[in-house]
Amino acid sequence: MDAQHTIALVCLPVLASLVAVPETVIVGLYGKAWVDAAGVLRALAVMAWLDVAHHLAGAFVEAKGQVVRELRWQLWHFSIALVAVTLAAEVGIEAVAWARVAAALTLAVAMLRLVLPMAGVTWQQWWRAQRSGMLLALAVALTALGLETVASAQGLSATWRLAVVVLGCALVYGAGWWSVGWIGACAKRLADRGRS
Repeated sequence: MDAQHTIALVCLPVLASLVAVPETVIVGLYGKAWVDAAGVLRALAVMAWLDVAHHLAGAFVEAKGQVVRELRWQLWHFSIALVAVTLAAEVGIEAVAWARVAAALTLAVAMLRLVLPMAGVTWQQWWRAQRSGMLLALAVALTALGLETVASAQGLSATWRLAVVVLGCALVYGAGWWSVGWIGACAKRLADRGRS
């Protein structure tokens, strides 16, 4: 669960910021003409979040020699995705992105239901491995929303709003890592090496 904990801690805060302020990211990088892509970015970030939840499952299932079981779930996921995307295509690109999120949710749940018992891990243990990443993600998302609100109220340009959000989120992200102790432990090891 250490690897899953690390993946959650690294990825979830970044994805949470994209979910929280996709308009700021899109307009800040590409301009107002692309603002309609913000909904798609939000959906893709949610889908990536679901993928992160079961990122290591495929390798674990293969190592356990259970590839056929995974293949069944992958085919089920593909079928759901195909139908959902086909139906959503009539509505528009954002609907297609959210259809993919729905399909990704089914795959995440299926893969976790497959791999957790194989690994002897309970759902409670899996959630515990996600906890630090989720808490940091919440802090980063709230920071992004707050800074976007303040930057907009100050009349900053889209580029400056993005810069303020990125810098503020980076500070919260770094502080979160520090509080988990990873940076502190690494800094201590480096300091110890420097003394010897």
